[in-house]
Amino acid sequence: MRFCLRVPNLYAPFHSLQNVRFYTAAVSAAGRYWRWLGENLGLTRGGRIAFTAALLLGVAGAVGDAMFNGEHGDQEGGVLLVFVGLALGAVIGIDAAFRGIRNVVRRFANRNAEPS
Repeated sequence: MRFCLRVPNLYAPFHSLQNVRFYTAAVSAAGRYWRWLGENLGLTRGGRIAFTAALLLGVAGAVGDAMFNGEHGDQEGGVLLVFVGLALGAVIGIDAAFRGIRNVVRRFANRNAEPS
């Protein structure tokens, strides 16, 4: 009798064609979301990261509040929409301000740079 050690295949979930298609669709959706934030809203990479983090924190807060303090009832969806709107407005405003500051600094640096 031989002793055989079986090691579990960690990549087994991706061997199914259905799982590969789901993974590909999820990555594609994330890419479309990232491009939408950049192209339609004009956010920089930092703005995209900040908005996504605020959105995830807001959703996690709303879900946690609904799970542990189920007192609010029908107001949960409205609170989440208001939070997302405020977060989006704040991120767009801060991102635009930082882009303006960056442009002023670049213009100042280019004006004072020695010609080569």
